[in-house]
Amino acid sequence: MARQSLASAHEPEAVAVAFRAAMRGVASTVTLIAVEHAGRRYGMVATAMMSVSLEPPSLAVCINSSASLHEPLRLRGAFSVNVLSERQQYIGQHFARSKAEDRFDCGNWNSYKGRKASLSRLPYLGDANVVFFGRVSEQIAFGTHTLFIAEIDESVQANIKRPLVYCDGSYGSFAG
Repeated sequence: MARQSLASAHEPEAVAVAFRAAMRGVASTVTLIAVEHAGRRYGMVATAMMSVSLEPPSLAVCINSSASLHEPLRLRGAFSVNVLSERQQYIGQHFARSKAEDRFDCGNWNSYKGRKASLSRLPYLGDANVVFFGRVSEQIAFGTHTLFIAEIDESVQANIKRPLVYCDGSYGSFAG
């Protein structure tokens, strides 16, 4: 198999273009990150989510500092990660096309009213494949993004085994 090399480090713009093209070939689970701050809901579609540790249970999301969600998340320090199932592609597409509160017009959105006061009022998708509720324990700024590491206080899982996946500009699913 012929391999194509990424550009040389001496050509930073070319490296960035090649890196972006290469990353399009990396499949990722589609998630919706949501936060409530000062009475308003904020959210975005994200594929940059990963588990960090089991002790303590934690995950990380990577958010562009220019995203409308960034500052409310930084200030609130808590968020939900809603993992979409293959049946929820339309919700992800609506979220990506819409602005501000309009994002929450599609889907079964609820407001957290559980036992953890630090998570109160967080928006979450009631029928998501999985929902993680977390409190930010660390923020790491790097380049254009911030990595928010959160300890997970609660998670809810549906009995759906086909997550929505995004790769090379298209949605798909993975049968487990």
